Amino acid sequence: MITSVANEKVKFVKRLSEKKFRDEEGLFVAEGANILSDLKEGFSVRYLFATEDNLVLAEKLSEKFGVQPETVDSKVMKAMSDTVTPCGILAVIEKPRCVPSGTNAIVLDGVSDSGNLGTIIRTAAGAGFSDVYLMGCADPFSPKTVRASMGAVLRVNIIVTDKENLQGYLDGYVRVAMDMSGDDVFGFKPRRKVALFFGNEAHGLSDFSFENSDVILSIPMQNGQESLNVAVAAGIAMYVINHNFINK
Repeated sequence: MITSVANEKVKFVKRLSEKKFRDEEGLFVAEGANILSDLKEGFSVRYLFATEDNLVLAEKLSEKFGVQPETVDSKVMKAMSDTVTPCGILAVIEKPRCVPSGTNAIVLDGVSDSGNLGTIIRTAAGAGFSDVYLMGCADPFSPKTVRASMGAVLRVNIIVTDKENLQGYLDGYVRVAMDMSGDDVFGFKPRRKVALFFGNEAHGLSDFSFENSDVILSIPMQNGQESLNVAVAAGIAMYVINHNFINK
């Protein structure tokens, strides 16, 4: 059992809280029994750490991914964890190398809150928007984003891109800018695959997103409400698009 926070592996995991180090190593940390239980085969798990209370799950994951679990005490787990109350099991996983699937897509333009980003990714996975393009967004592999996504960062294709390269990805798509100035999304019935653009929580979409969209749509508001949280709005729009495709 690892009982010292000075252990080299423990220090390595702690450094993965830094985006620069995650990018350099191509690794990220995923915590929690629910997230790790749902982890599918095909991903490379570098390290697996668990407290004694979580050794049964750790052994199952060990067999699945061929990595020997390390037992740690609660003090060490707390040092490695990004949460106030650690779940007792975490893994260090290689970032996936994603390529677009060509299905419905969502483009996030400057979404800066990790919780919002993770929630949108989770909803995109459930709604079948399997390609998620990020321009100037929070890190999709930060601990907070991974938790908010409930592991969905490994179930969609996350492509970090810029304005120039995004253009080539979206050939053949109907590009939809979601903004309160647009037409009612509930009346939109697409006949080909859609790329939904959502912008920054405070400032909305950039000029680039507006200029490169085919249509501007909005979610109707009542009771004087001007807007919705971006993650809520993205969820509504994705499911409306799916419904209108199915029933066009």
